Amino acid sequence: MIQVLDKKGLDDRQKIETERAQKAHVKIFHTVTTSEDVTRDQWVVLEEAMKDGYKKGCKSRYMAKIKLR
Repeated sequence: MIQVLDKKGLDDRQKIETERAQKAHVKIFHTVTTSEDVTRDQWVVLEEAMKDGYKKGCKSRYMAKIKLR
């Protein structure tokens, strides 16, 4: 699951999604960026981080925070 973190953090709906995902043992990727728009390069960073997580067998079911360039 991918969640976008804004300057304020997770909103109430995202917190509920997080709890449900954790109970279902779903890997959560949090994206962090300072820009308003996401560029193609930033999507590549996210894609590579997710591929790396799956190559490692998603052993960690905890949240992975991904800093987008």
